[in-house]
Amino acid sequence: MDWLVVNKGMLSRLLYPNPVCLLSVRSNDGTSCNLMTISWITAINNKGTFICSMNATRHTAKFMNQAGVIFVLNVPVRGMEELVLAIGGCSGADVDKIDAFNVAVCAPGGGKLEDLSNKDQVPTKKQKLSKQEIARQEIIHATRQSIALRDCVSHLLCRVDSVMEDEGHLLLRCSQLAGWTRQAYWNGYNFIPQDGTDVEPYLTFLGSKVFGYVVPADSVPTQKATTFSCRSGRWHSSVGRNSLGRTASIATSAFTSPGFVNLAVEHVAFGWGFAAMLATFIASPGSGAHLNPAVTLAIAISPHSPSGFPKHKVPAYMLFQLLGATFAGLAVYLMFGSAIARFENRLHLVRGAANSSLSAVAFGASFPHPLLVYATGEGKLAIWKKDDISVPSAVFLEALATLVFVLVQRVVHHPLQSTGVDAFTSSTAGAQGNNEEPPPRMPATPLAPLYVGAALAALTMVMTPFTQACLNPARDFGPRVIAAMAGWGSIAFPGEQSNSCWVYFIGPMIGGVVGSMLFDFVIVPGLQTRDEAAAVWMRHQQIEGEAILEQLEKSQMTLHITGAGGFKALETRGRHDCDYRDSLQDDFLVILHPVHPLSLQIPRSSSTDTSLGLTIKHLKNNQHVHGRRMAFDAIYGIFWLLRGPYLAVVTHSKLVVKGVDDAEIRLVQKLELLLIPTQNLPTLTPQQEQDERTYIDMITTDIEAQKLHFSRDFDLSHTLQRIAAFDGKVGSIAERADDRFFWNKSLCLAFIEQKLFEWVTPMMQAHVELTEQLKLKDKSFRILYISRRSCKRQGMRFTMRGVDDDGNVANFVETEQICLFDDGRQTSFVQIRGSIPVFWSSPATMKYAPKVYQGGDMERDVAAFQKHAYELMSLYGRVLLVNLIDKKKEQLKLGEAMAKTIADAATKDSHILAAVRLVWFDFHHECRNMKWENLEKLIKQVDDDFLDHGYFCKGADGVVVSNQSGVVRTNCMDNLDRTNVVQSLFGRRSLMLQLNETEALQGNVLSSPFEELECTFKRVWGNNADAISLFYAGTGALKTDFTRTGKRTKKGALMDGYNSCLRYIINNFRDGYRQDVLDLLLGRYSTSRSRMSPFGTQGESLESALAKVMGLVLVFFLVETYRTSGQSFIFERVFRSVLLTLLICAGVFTVLVKKGNSLGKKLVRLPSLCPQDGCMTTWKR
Repeated sequence: MDWLVVNKGMLSRLLYPNPVCLLSVRSNDGTSCNLMTISWITAINNKGTFICSMNATRHTAKFMNQAGVIFVLNVPVRGMEELVLAIGGCSGADVDKIDAFNVAVCAPGGGKLEDLSNKDQVPTKKQKLSKQEIARQEIIHATRQSIALRDCVSHLLCRVDSVMEDEGHLLLRCSQLAGWTRQAYWNGYNFIPQDGTDVEPYLTFLGSKVFGYVVPADSVPTQKATTFSCRSGRWHSSVGRNSLGRTASIATSAFTSPGFVNLAVEHVAFGWGFAAMLATFIASPGSGAHLNPAVTLAIAISPHSPSGFPKHKVPAYMLFQLLGATFAGLAVYLMFGSAIARFENRLHLVRGAANSSLSAVAFGASFPHPLLVYATGEGKLAIWKKDDISVPSAVFLEALATLVFVLVQRVVHHPLQSTGVDAFTSSTAGAQGNNEEPPPRMPATPLAPLYVGAALAALTMVMTPFTQACLNPARDFGPRVIAAMAGWGSIAFPGEQSNSCWVYFIGPMIGGVVGSMLFDFVIVPGLQTRDEAAAVWMRHQQIEGEAILEQLEKSQMTLHITGAGGFKALETRGRHDCDYRDSLQDDFLVILHPVHPLSLQIPRSSSTDTSLGLTIKHLKNNQHVHGRRMAFDAIYGIFWLLRGPYLAVVTHSKLVVKGVDDAEIRLVQKLELLLIPTQNLPTLTPQQEQDERTYIDMITTDIEAQKLHFSRDFDLSHTLQRIAAFDGKVGSIAERADDRFFWNKSLCLAFIEQKLFEWVTPMMQAHVELTEQLKLKDKSFRILYISRRSCKRQGMRFTMRGVDDDGNVANFVETEQICLFDDGRQTSFVQIRGSIPVFWSSPATMKYAPKVYQGGDMERDVAAFQKHAYELMSLYGRVLLVNLIDKKKEQLKLGEAMAKTIADAATKDSHILAAVRLVWFDFHHECRNMKWENLEKLIKQVDDDFLDHGYFCKGADGVVVSNQSGVVRTNCMDNLDRTNVVQSLFGRRSLMLQLNETEALQGNVLSSPFEELECTFKRVWGNNADAISLFYAGTGALKTDFTRTGKRTKKGALMDGYNSCLRYIINNFRDGYRQDVLDLLLGRYSTSRSRMSPFGTQGESLESALAKVMGLVLVFFLVETYRTSGQSFIFERVFRSVLLTLLICAGVFTVLVKKGNSLGKKLVRLPSLCPQDGCMTTWKR
């Protein structure tokens, strides 16, 4: 028999019936191999990833207990039962199973055993091969180091990705690299023996030496999947089942409609429910029972739609649904036409007349029900009037009923509602590749058709008097057309009211979409995930199969965990600082230096207690280090989480600029956490497992948005002036890095304490931008901007304000403007910003501009400011403080507190008196009504100090020509928008000095006479403003139209309005989480298994708020019912109740935005990990 290549997408189909497999694996040195019987294998996605388990005491654990191991899953067939039991009944530690049982071996895919070789090496990226070629060679290498069983019908070449030990068992997460199967076992749709071939079925293990056999069924399609015509045939079959199901549904329900109008509503409801159940059974195997356009649309827009759902074929689904409904309408007319005519004669109905809707009801829906409008009994007293239900009311009722119906459909068909094999097989059976179609889809819940029918029956009983419970645009539209052609005319289409037929299209479609969104965003988050279901099922299988495992293998081999445990294979890119290897012989991780013949050894931790630290050894001999090589760009540090220590490495980074002396500055794009093995791996509770995943996600997800920069060759944390002052006296970059901008220092203490600085890469949150080449007269240069954000008191806008007792201020940023001249000269100008240096806060309370709370302790304010001032003086020299806040209301009080604090500190300390000066410039008052030219007043007040500070300059020969002797420290309330504008003025003036264009200083302070330079300057300063604002406030900066263009514009005002609204949302509902992420990245928060989970619900939850809103709706509904009893219909009361509730909610929201209150404090999202003084409200106001 010929072999057929199996791609990764086909793996889940092979594993669907859970076949028993023979696992074959070779040792790393190729000198020995082992066979094992295994049957607990579960596919977890359609990309070739699966989970299997084995007892940790088995001999095979010696081969399989580390990531990177290559093995083969061999699928046996009928006739090999005794061999399967024999291989599983003895230990490879005692007997060579291949020789003992005379097993014929081959290379995977049927190759010769002689072709197996262990000499080939895996190609590296340095060979500059394409990704496809590298993957191909890796598969070839893996194939040559593996072994397969010749008599089996499928060979799956696999790799262990990660290993987890749980109560004596190994849980292996693996991935398929390649696969082969005998052609006679692939029918183009599933792995199953083809009809007409003399082949044996493969086995499934039922326990206790009992096997099952997978044989073809009559219902399984046999078309080839590689031909377009056959795939089209399956598609036709799918939509054909849709049409048949829709026809069966309407035709079956017709027995309860025409000619039997006096039937009780429960009879009608039963008929429709039975019809829906029957149609679901008919259409499920082919298409998943898409009988309703509203349901199809709901599934199509869902992010949780089944894998392989053909969204591009939704229009065709809807077309065939409509055709099926139309055929059903025709069938009803042909079968019951005479009965309908007799009914009309008895009541003297004339088709096309208004009251003929009594008979047209057999085809299309009408509101309210015609029997309630047109009297047919002896008294002939109508119950309702035709206008008792308006078109909007009918649309609302249809939408509401369809919403409920779609919710039922989504819940009972969703794969997460079942666990174990059902959960995976129903969720992973998707199409992969161009030549594949999804396998047959049956409901995830076996009784799903019954539930769907019961739901439709219940809704029909409730809604029939009002709108006849259509819920399905196709079910209404198709029969309407038939009725219109059969003589009912406009009564059938468009209906008694000219716009009535659209009710049954718009209402169900809106209800379906809303119901689907409600399911996806409210219900699904509470369901069990696939991984959780996998863990539960695997654990269940382990417990039930313990006795079988003991019978199959008696080996008592102790599990030996190496550094590979839990690590993932990572793709290598770019330039790598160091390499990681997982040892096969010892319990340690080895990091290899890319330049020097050095390596770093991290042994297995003896405990997860951080107080003991890590034992790190400095080695000089790498000859005995073996294992899988994983390259990365830099080490971020070590995180101590609940499970133990994780080594955080930067696996992806991109080059941002080549700056000073062509040194590379890179941006972190991806961070990976590698669990360092411990001797006693802790067992976590389910809540702790969830918390651990949350911690890891917070650290690694969207790490690029944190804008963490690093450089191996340039001291990024220092200015050019400070670097020049070192003059080679201090060692490595990590050793002399500025602690203010060394974001990962606390996470690298294990390295720093042992003076292993060469392994540490300082990283900092920053904005870095290099301009293109610029020319001004005879000068050619580029400008490099570096804005360094301090890590000392870092946080979000309303969670971190003011100063701390160590003198660190919130949102402290050092911005350096560097000119790199082509002749080798380098100049630099530095200015800083930071929060008002007193103790204060303005916690979020839903108020647009939260109240300001001051500490009120002047002595404490003065002491903190003195520390802050001395740090600035030691680093920058003289300090000019420019305060831009308003001189009114709360900002006035805060500005006065700042002025008084600085004055008291200057009175007590002569150094501060001599070196620190405060200028208070009310930005909003001076620049009101677009009077931006008034900024010249500020420049005149500070220009003498500014010019006296100067700038740093180093000549082409490396000799320092001048130093900057002071710094301008600018602040407003947030140190963002007003600060950005003013700092750009100082930056422009300094640039003119650096370029020796002093004449330009006498002109307009808002621009320069050099057009090209001015355009570039404004652009980069606008980018800098946006970057710092994103860090602190979550949006781009305000007033950047002025920064970028030198004037305010309408577009800029609109963008300011948009950013202000977005800031309001982010600051109230996202900053708590963003603060938690910072606290983890900076190492401020220490996890502990003895503490409660920090992620409990805080304040007012979404569920409780919604419950209160719904309760309010109910109260208004009861009031409306009492007030208008007998005067209005129920849906009108519901509408008024909802409207009143929305008005009240809008009023409450308006109050919250204007004033904020205790409810606002409950609704905002506060930090969960570390309490921040920026959230305090207990200070004196």
